[in-house]
Amino acid sequence: MRGSLRDIYFGRGSATLLGVAMALLVLSGCNTVGPKALRGGRIDYNSAIAYTAKEQLLLNLVRARYGEAPLFLEVSSVSTQYNLALGAEINPLWERSGIRSATRTVTSAGAATLTRNRRPSTDDEYKHNANINYYERPTISYAPLQGEAFVRNIMSPIPADALILLSESGWSLQRIMLICVQRLNGLPNAPSASGPTPSYVPRYTEFAEMARLMREMQLAHGMVAVSHEVDGGRGVAIKIAEHIQQTPMATEWKKLLGLPDDQFEFPLVFAWEAPEAEHLAIQTRSMYGVLSFLSNGVEVPEAHMEAGWVTDTRTESGEPFDWDEVTGDVIHIKSSATRPHDASVSVRYEGAWFYIAKSDVNSKSTFTLISLLFNLQSGDVNLTRPTLTLPVGG
Repeated sequence: MRGSLRDIYFGRGSATLLGVAMALLVLSGCNTVGPKALRGGRIDYNSAIAYTAKEQLLLNLVRARYGEAPLFLEVSSVSTQYNLALGAEINPLWERSGIRSATRTVTSAGAATLTRNRRPSTDDEYKHNANINYYERPTISYAPLQGEAFVRNIMSPIPADALILLSESGWSLQRIMLICVQRLNGLPNAPSASGPTPSYVPRYTEFAEMARLMREMQLAHGMVAVSHEVDGGRGVAIKIAEHIQQTPMATEWKKLLGLPDDQFEFPLVFAWEAPEAEHLAIQTRSMYGVLSFLSNGVEVPEAHMEAGWVTDTRTESGEPFDWDEVTGDVIHIKSSATRPHDASVSVRYEGAWFYIAKSDVNSKSTFTLISLLFNLQSGDVNLTRPTLTLPVGG
């Protein structure tokens, strides 16, 4: 055997020293892979789940505009395995091809002599090798949200206490009322739009004005939700604060709803008509009704409209009706033949792109609100089996 341990590490050339240095550098990082994978992987998976949830919600809004039923897939679990294998090898090439040689000599008497030669190895006759094997194997499980419990939840009216909770969290009363309520004290908010798009123009203008006045009073800190006793239990009432009780906005609001001039606190009841003059009869939309209503804010490509793929709503005079008059204050979903570059979220459907622009803060706020409502209404639902499990990568 040629060479010594000192020769291998220090005396056999810069290439060998570089190989050793590389191996040590690789090995020194092995104890930091786990934390780095957690810091990067957790955020990446979180972002991917959040964005695909937005895409799915937008897709179902577009589907509703085209008269299709919604479908939601829940990401029921995400698991992943990380593997890192490191190796380093340094070997002298004692048996390198060409190192050994033999000479055969024949004498005049016919005797043959075989002489074996070995030439010394050089600095280049050391083999050094470093390797890294890294892989990530995620497994993602999906489960469709469907079945009796889910359908019942999204078809049930949104409870009034959920609306109060949203308003107390800072959400605009105007936005909440336009999206979630289809009738208040007999004042309709396009109730026919809580299902498939109607072919006629619904009644909505008085309700829109009433909702605008509620927002004005909210901004003036003059309208609040309070608890009150009803039939031995607790209910919710809408109260007009004293400092705005005689203002034109409060007076006009009560006039639109047919409320008494001398009353300033109005209990909410789920009913078609108020049992007493000072009560507010409210009918809320279901989550399915919310999706159907907001789907009318989808901008349908002209070619799709001409092909009859969606309902063409017409005025009494036969003119096309612009649904932006109903939904424009809360949401507007644009369409494009090509993929948009300024989209907060976008999906492709029937050969067109549908999206919410990044600069459309109003639509993005509504989109966030219906995401919260969907989570409230579809909660506590057992996921329907079987699940679809996808291993990603090899």
